[in-house]
Formats: sequence, C-alpha cells, structure tokens
Amino acid sequence: MAIHNGCIDKLRRTHYTFVRYEVANKSNKALLLKKVTKHSGTKVGVLSMGKSVSFCKGKGSLAHNNREFFTNNVDQSRTPSNIVYKQEPIAEAYEKLFGEEVRRYNEGKKPSRQIPDYMEHIRKSKNGEKLFYENVVQVGTMYSCPVGSADGETASKILDEYMRGFEQRNPNIYVFNAVLHLDEATPHLHIDWIPIARDYKNGLQIRNSLDKALKQQGIDGTGGKKGNSTQNWQEQERRSLISVMERYGWEYEASLDTDRGNLTVDQYKAMVEEVDHRIEALPDQIEKKAVPLSKDKVMVSASDLEALEQRANLTQTRETVTGHLRDYRAEREMEIVTYVSDKKQEAELEAQKMLEAIKKKKAEAEKDASAAFSMKQNLGRDLAEVHNLKSEYKKLYEAQRGLNEAYKEVTAENARLKAENGSLRTQIDDLKAEIGKRVQDAVEPLKTEIEALKTRLRGAYEVLTDIVKAVGMMKYDEKSGFRVDKLTKKQDRLIDSVADLGVSRAEKEGFSDLAEDMQKHIGVSPELKKLIGSTERGIER
Repeated sequence: MAIHNGCIDKLRRTHYTFVRYEVANKSNKALLLKKVTKHSGTKVGVLSMGKSVSFCKGKGSLAHNNREFFTNNVDQSRTPSNIVYKQEPIAEAYEKLFGEEVRRYNEGKKPSRQIPDYMEHIRKSKNGEKLFYENVVQVGTMYSCPVGSADGETASKILDEYMRGFEQRNPNIYVFNAVLHLDEATPHLHIDWIPIARDYKNGLQIRNSLDKALKQQGIDGTGGKKGNSTQNWQEQERRSLISVMERYGWEYEASLDTDRGNLTVDQYKAMVEEVDHRIEALPDQIEKKAVPLSKDKVMVSASDLEALEQRANLTQTRETVTGHLRDYRAEREMEIVTYVSDKKQEAELEAQKMLEAIKKKKAEAEKDASAAFSMKQNLGRDLAEVHNLKSEYKKLYEAQRGLNEAYKEVTAENARLKAENGSLRTQIDDLKAEIGKRVQDAVEPLKTEIEALKTRLRGAYEVLTDIVKAVGMMKYDEKSGFRVDKLTKKQDRLIDSVADLGVSRAEKEGFSDLAEDMQKHIGVSPELKKLIGSTERGIER
C-alpha cells in the first residue's frame, strides 16, 4: 500500500491536507480518503472515519465460545490469546443463584408441587423465560479493526474495559461465561448471562425473569417489539460501549452499523453490488495541478474532493457489509457445526445407552441359559418328585376333607361360644354398674363423716395451739403479767417441750399454719381470757 502526501488549494483561501491510499482491486485502484485536515489560521479541524458498533443477540453456543470445537474461521494458533473472563458450568451457576431459594420453596410441600430441578423447570417454561441469554459485542469490522492491527489492538482494549464494567452496571445480571475472541477476523465478546429477579410475593422469591430483572435495574419499556425493556437495555449498553470508545479517542459512526439479523445472503450480495455500482459511477481519476514553487503538492477542485470523500465512504460501507456477510456465513457455519456436534453427542450418548442395554441383555441371556441348563438337569428329578407329590396330595386331600368337617363343627361351636361370651359380658357390665352404685352409696356417708372428723381435729389442734401459746406466756410474757419468775430448769424445759410437741404433732397432721403459729407466737386467746376472768371472780374447778 503506497502513501502519497499532497495539498489542495481551493479558491486560494482554504487549504486541505490529505493522505491518499491506493488499494488494489480486480479492475482498478480505488482512491480512498483517510483524513482531511482543514487549515484556517491557527485552528485545526479533523474529519476522520468513525467505527461501527455491534451489540446483538448470540446463538448461545457455549461449546463454540469455549473452543471445544473449531470452525473454519478460527485461527487456532491465536486461540491462546483469547481472554477468558469466566467459565462456570451453568448447572453450578443455577445452584448458586436459585438453589437455596428452591429448597426453601419445596420445604413442606407435596412432591407434586415441588420444583425438583429449576433448570429443567425454566427449560420447559411456557412464560418466555430462557435458560440463559447471550450477547455478541464488537467494535469495527474485519477491515477497519482486524486482529493483529493497531486498531484491532485498540478494539480489544475497548472491549476488555467494557466487559470489566459489565456486571457493575448490571447488578441483576449474572455472567457465568464470558470470553474475548482474538482468534477470528475481528475482536469480539461473547457474554452469556442469567437474569435475576427478586422480591416476588408468591412462589419463588428469586427467579429467572428478564423483564423484571431489567425493571428492577431501572430499565422499563413501553411494550411491543420497539422500545421494550430489552431493547432499551441494549441501547444503554451500546452507549456504554461508545463511551469507552470515546475515551480511547475513537468516534462512533452510526451510518456504518447494519442490522445483520434482518438480512439474507442474497440481500447482502445485492447491497454489495449496489455499492460497487455507485463506486464505478464516480470518476476513477481526478485532475491535479501542480502548486507553484512546490514539488510535492498538487491542487484539485472541490467536486473532485467531494468525489474522493464519496468513494471513501462507499468503500468503507462495502467493507462493512462484506464483513457482515462473512460473519453471517461464519455464524451459519458455526450453527451447522454446533448442530452436528450436538446431534453427534446425542447419537454417541444414545449409542452408549444401546451398547449398555445390549451388554445387559447379553448378561441376562447368559444367565438365563445357565439357569435353563440347570433346570433341564433337575427336570428328571422334579418329575419323579411330582409323582410322589401327587400320591401324597391324594392322602392330604382325604385328610383335608376330614379337617373341613371338623372345621365346620369348630366354627359352629365358636359361634355358640361367642354368643355366650356376649351374654356374660352383658352380665359383667351390669354387675360392675351395681357394684359401683353400692360403693358410691357406702362411700358418701363416710366422706361426710371424714370431713366432720377433719373439722373436729382441726378444732382440737386450734385449742392445742391456744394452750401452747398460753403456756408460753408463763416464760416469755413481758407485759401482761403472766410470766412466772424464777422457774426451775425442769419448769422452763417443760414449757418449751409442750411447744415443741404441739408443733411436731400439728405438722404431722398437716396443720403447718398452726405449727408455725405455735412456734413463733405466744398469747392468751379471747376464750381463755374469758375463762381466766371467771376464775378470778371465784369460780372453782
């Protein structure tokens, strides 16, 4: 590729400096305008070619993403350069995200209402949930940012920075597999993720739900195919990617983007042909005039400059569309390889199952053959035994007839005994009722008499309490004049012994309150005081 520098003088007032690239083509050379710089005094403005951005849904071929197999568009020598951010088995991811919640939900429920396998539950769901989602993210094309070029290296850095902030921007999205492919034509990301929605009131409180997960991140949609939450989220991520591009000094050119998912191969080819026709309609050569006093500068007209710009833009568009066509074919090839690989794995698994079933049937057949041989050997003995058993059976049959007659007699006797037993039970129940009544009639007067005796016993112990407290006055009274001075030791001990005996007997009979009263108090009851007063008036005992 030859590079030539030159200068264009437009009306001798505005100066442009451009870099011209000559690119080999089948029939001619396309003159591409790479950069145009307008000079006006000390101010400098730059018109540069922007880069396209691709953020689309992927096919979700984890085997392809993780290079478990290789398609023709993969350079295996560069595969070690791929950047793997995460490779977690999806089953482990589901256990980490939903395992504890599923166990909580299943606890105490009938087996028919439990969720034994949440992954299988989502796989069979009719509510639109998917097991996981994939996005393929790319900056530029295989022409503007090929792997191995300076722009390809910058595109890799942009995608790497974008990926490292992905989960921080999306707290309700769990990435379980992510890889930056540097072994294909253009650097690009495969991001595989599971949406996590929380705070459900019924059923599972944590679920796989894309719409609610995005809504809980603050991303809502108006419904329908245009402007729904998923497209709004994709647009937000596209802006995040463009923001990273701008930090690296790159410009985003929306006109270079094409919706690859809506075009067929024939439509791609038609688009390329249309661009080629437009390029052919532009002049292949431009009129150049030498700049006076300059050896390496030329002058061109404004119309020629515009033709150069159109040719550059159309050539860039052609490269973009051609790159999308190749990517489209590569994706179709990957789908075919994935389909064949999946079917091959299914066939191998089915063949393995069939082989195991054949081995099992063979073992069973061999076992059955051995058993048949043994049966054949024993058949003669068994036949002789059958004859003996037949003779024995006749004897037993006759004996059984006798037993049947005896059984009839025993059955009749048993029925008679059951009837008699029922009659006896009725008599026993009547006797029990009569005895219970008599016992009740005898016990009631005794209960009344016992209660009366208890009352009288209580009265006797109350009198005893009054006596013990009065006797205690002879030793411990200090105010009422009942204390006897100069008691002998025996008299003193007699007074305390009377109290101890009263306390002991009262406690034994269950009158703990009277025992406590005798132990802690002394005094003369009103009844004794009355008797003492009568004695003082001369009443003799």
